[in-house]
Amino acid sequence: MARRQIFATNWWSQKFLKILEFMTGDTRLQRGRSYARKGAVSNLTILPGIVVAKVSGSRSKPYQTDLQVPVFDAATWQKIIEILSARAEFVAKLLSGKMPDNIEDVFKTLNISLIPKIKEISIQCNCPDGELPCKHLAAVFYVWSSQFDQDPFLIFELRGKNKAQLLYELSAARNQHVKTALSDEQTDNLETGFPEKSIFDIKNNFWDFASETPAINIQIAPPKDKGTLVKSLGTPPDWVDGEAFIDAVVEIQRQVSLLIATGKLFVDKK
Repeated sequence: MARRQIFATNWWSQKFLKILEFMTGDTRLQRGRSYARKGAVSNLTILPGIVVAKVSGSRSKPYQTDLQVPVFDAATWQKIIEILSARAEFVAKLLSGKMPDNIEDVFKTLNISLIPKIKEISIQCNCPDGELPCKHLAAVFYVWSSQFDQDPFLIFELRGKNKAQLLYELSAARNQHVKTALSDEQTDNLETGFPEKSIFDIKNNFWDFASETPAINIQIAPPKDKGTLVKSLGTPPDWVDGEAFIDAVVEIQRQVSLLIATGKLFVDKK
């Protein structure tokens, strides 16, 4: 006996299907699942703000359906990217193609929701059924949820940012966070006879010496910061207690720095 298709196994697609379950009754849900399972939905297309599809019904010509939600504007997306990129665990998950479990918390801080709320959704079908969602729209919900289940980036695209754009902007913003943290740490911990510059400012002309090179005064001392770099990079993905991990690494950094500064720790280069 063939197994029946399960349309939503992950929390994000299940949350989306709950919207449909709230909007209509069991009979329409059952008929929608039946239509979805027998392949009645075709030409399903996801675009920013809209999902369109054709659904074969009782007549020869398929019915036209669409599901619309608001897209986030550029200013809102900029805030989303900034908050997401500040969390290394979010960036790591998304870059590996996974949906972070608590990503909705980021959107809540901006008083918005990644998964559309029922009041945000507008649906249409040109079938004669006077009540929406009809069985055709229910079928589209199920097929869309199945695709969404396999590719969580579809919800970002529906909200106005496709996968390539999202990952590029996240990577760029994350790199800027790390660069800023490293620059701050370099400024705090390096004292030389050169003008104050970060390593990023001088790396391209590192070997270009001036006619007279000033004396270099290097002072080794424990870092003044409290684990800036470690906190910026965040915890490894799926680490159970992130706060304890960061505290432990910061303490190791402090102890090793102290040993180096006091001459009690030397690195054998042989």
